[in-house]
Amino acid sequence: SSRENPEHIDIHFEETGAINAVHLVAGGEMDLGIIRYQASQAGYFMKLIEQSGLESEVLGEFRMQLLMSEEHPLASEAEVQYHMLAGCTEIVHGDYPAPSLSFSQIRRGAGLEAPLKRITVYDRGRQYDLLRYVPGSFLWSAPVPQELLSRSRLVLKPCALADVKNLDVLIRPAGAELSEAAGEFVEKFRESVHNPANFPEPPAASA
Repeated sequence: SSRENPEHIDIHFEETGAINAVHLVAGGEMDLGIIRYQASQAGYFMKLIEQSGLESEVLGEFRMQLLMSEEHPLASEAEVQYHMLAGCTEIVHGDYPAPSLSFSQIRRGAGLEAPLKRITVYDRGRQYDLLRYVPGSFLWSAPVPQELLSRSRLVLKPCALADVKNLDVLIRPAGAELSEAAGEFVEKFRESVHNPANFPEPPAASA
């Protein structure tokens, strides 16, 4: 038991892209993984997961929002229309992406008057620093706990054009039982990431 023998816990945690996570769990390098993808890609990932000899469980769903500094010029807006991001700097993760995982469909129809600038980040621990220190920067984010927003001086803003459902999904070898420690980790993840009580209630975005 992880509670009874904490000195014997040996955890290897790796942050990576969704496709690579599937390969790591399928190859036996990891006991489980939690992957995140758009609901429109469920067919692609379900097929990949099944072909890799894995099974899956949806842990929760969410819609992406804009994460930015309290000092961002758009931070006072109740809702950010996509065209308002013209000329802003988007921070993106440099993980190997799944097909069509970006907001390219949104961008094609949005008609930005000025192109977005972009900073690609591989060390996700630095992304909040960039949001604070790069003027006009933002990133597309899952919900963030209010405590962390306040501590980091960040705000979340809804964007009607980004009203895309995303899923967090547990993957593990088919038929495998989770250890007690792994089960506790999954429940802590579900409680901290998908408990509405931990997050600010976003304003309703207009259609």
